[in-house]
Amino acid sequence: RDRIVDDALALLARPDFEALFAPGSLAETPVAGAITLRDGTRRLVSGQIDRLAVSHNEVLIADFKTAATPPRTAAEIPATTLAQLAVYQALLAQIYPGRRIRTLALYTASLTAFEPEDALLQGVLAAMAG
Repeated sequence: RDRIVDDALALLARPDFEALFAPGSLAETPVAGAITLRDGTRRLVSGQIDRLAVSHNEVLIADFKTAATPPRTAAEIPATTLAQLAVYQALLAQIYPGRRIRTLALYTASLTAFEPEDALLQGVLAAMAG
């Protein structure tokens, strides 16, 4: 239990995640809407964002993963996680036009965060159309 508490406190203390836990940030935020895929089809999607922080110029999305063996590199992030982040990014881009939308896959077992490139997430959405 001590290790779990220490890990949680270390996560909360990380400056790069400060916005996720600052006043005004949101937890377990439901989102739903329609996204347009590259082939022009529209797909209804919904989900629940683990942590969400919105500022004047940026939206930060964090999805916490509890895999016992987290990936070592961003290239090892499971396709399902990438699809989830891509959908969240597409939905929030509609809600907050003109703001940068950042996504994080945060693995609690290692306190490792990966921020997939926008191009990778766009590719995932494109593959959903096929």
